[in-house]
Amino acid sequence: MAPTTTSPLIITLFLLFSISLNSHCFKITTQLIHRDSYFSPLYNATATTSDRPARIIEATLARYGQLISSYDDDRPLAVDIVAPGIWGIRFNIFYVNFSIGDPPVPQLAVMDTGSDLLWVKCPPCSPCSTSSGATYFYSFNSKTYSPFPCTDDCEKCTGGWPWSPKHCKYKIDYAGGHSSEGVYATEQLTFQTSNNGFVTTIPKALFGCSSKQSGPEGLDPHVNGVLGLMAGAGADDFPDGQFPLVTRLGTSFSYCVGSLSDRYYPHNHLSFGDAVDLIGGSTPLYLEDGRYFVHLSGISLGGKMLDIKKEVFAKMALRKKIEMDSGSELFLLYTEAFEVLKAEIERLAFWELMTPFLSPPSPLELCYKGTVEKEARGFPTMGIRFVGGVELVVDRFGVFLQVKDDVFCLAIVRSKGVSVIGMMVQQGYNVGYDLKAMTKDIQQNNLTNQNQNKSPSTHNFPLPLLLHLSPSHCFKITTQLIHRDSYFSPLYNATADRARRIIEATLARYGHLISSNDDTPMGVDIEASGTWGIKYNIFYVNFSIGDPPVPQLALMDTGSDLLWVKCPP
Repeated sequence: MAPTTTSPLIITLFLLFSISLNSHCFKITTQLIHRDSYFSPLYNATATTSDRPARIIEATLARYGQLISSYDDDRPLAVDIVAPGIWGIRFNIFYVNFSIGDPPVPQLAVMDTGSDLLWVKCPPCSPCSTSSGATYFYSFNSKTYSPFPCTDDCEKCTGGWPWSPKHCKYKIDYAGGHSSEGVYATEQLTFQTSNNGFVTTIPKALFGCSSKQSGPEGLDPHVNGVLGLMAGAGADDFPDGQFPLVTRLGTSFSYCVGSLSDRYYPHNHLSFGDAVDLIGGSTPLYLEDGRYFVHLSGISLGGKMLDIKKEVFAKMALRKKIEMDSGSELFLLYTEAFEVLKAEIERLAFWELMTPFLSPPSPLELCYKGTVEKEARGFPTMGIRFVGGVELVVDRFGVFLQVKDDVFCLAIVRSKGVSVIGMMVQQGYNVGYDLKAMTKDIQQNNLTNQNQNKSPSTHNFPLPLLLHLSPSHCFKITTQLIHRDSYFSPLYNATADRARRIIEATLARYGHLISSNDDTPMGVDIEASGTWGIKYNIFYVNFSIGDPPVPQLALMDTGSDLLWVKCPP
């Protein structure tokens, strides 16, 4: 059958008028901070071109060690390393800011899709450095802190703080001998949106108040804890009736990542809630043993499907070893599939006149002289196809990594065991998990500056994964809509006759809408006056204008195209 074509205008109108049903409006969107970005407390302005890839390689191998620590037979093939399983802040990619307690205390936490508990350091704790600049949460100073007492529902009990009775204890063990332990508690969390400063408060959220973190090279002293995004993989250990933060906040979460190499890129973000962007195609996802697994059906280069045997993907699926991971940057691929992909990349690189560099840094295998920007500018896109036919389409900045000023390498590593779909190939995509429908989405973002310069149970269950390919950008502004009659409105009147005002406003709005034609209301004898004023509109928006900024309150109007404000005189 011939492919069906659609007018670009029709596509545009369809995208603009896409309505999501059965969705709540609640959503929190907050900035994701890349470890190497200008916005990170670990930012190093003197880092060289080779410093970042060296850290990426080290972090990927460490993360690999963490992921395979439960598999005795998994080892990287043709790379002589001992999987260290090191888990520490320097081996994680993204952080999130929020505040905890009342009064609120700012926190910086690791974003981790591989764990399900939010925990922060709570002095007195070990180790907790007072010279790091981190702001610690002293629970006894908060008016809303409430630890869980020891009851029959509590798995373990602590001996209690020096000033308090026994409480319900938690302990999380990570690969490589790392752990966090303390007490379960509830507390008020405060999130600030990534672009307009609007604050959302979550009362009585479950978290771990950590008095001890152990293991080699643990959390960086600038960082306070971990924000786990797993959907309740370990909730059997939680206090009775409590769920992970990700399910407490709604039925979905998503993250959108733009250019990883642009240190000043400000639009990476994490969203929680029922109104998270979940649009596009789908492929099954599986949650098992605290990990998210997917199934692949093929890999393509330049639109050509590679000759990888179906048995290879079937073997990977059977062993549940293809993971979507927010904690890895490189793409680790099962060796039988890697060999086919490597051979095709070598062939295409030859025709693109890319000059091989013969001393690649381990574990990278293919390197070329020059820059990704210039020498690989004609290299075709790579498609990672999932069961169901949806794809991650990856351009050259996701396929190759600049390791020196004049050398770049294939950013895909062979693996004998688990395959890991890291963040480099997820650049330019909105990746969303719909926990209610047990679905996961990926929405492609056509980023113009993506280059070097620019309460589920604990049971295992299938999650239909959605891979969304609708054009979008990570750039997003989310701001509060203020209803005229709401408590937040300057026109709020607690004694007003709202029903009468709605009727009056509707007729006035009708008059405004039909003032340019001959239509008259059917069955209602009114004169279409075209009356239009602030009292006849429903929603307002706050913003500021100028430098210094001056706060403004404006109507939201889908019937006009100009932003204007009053300018005295």
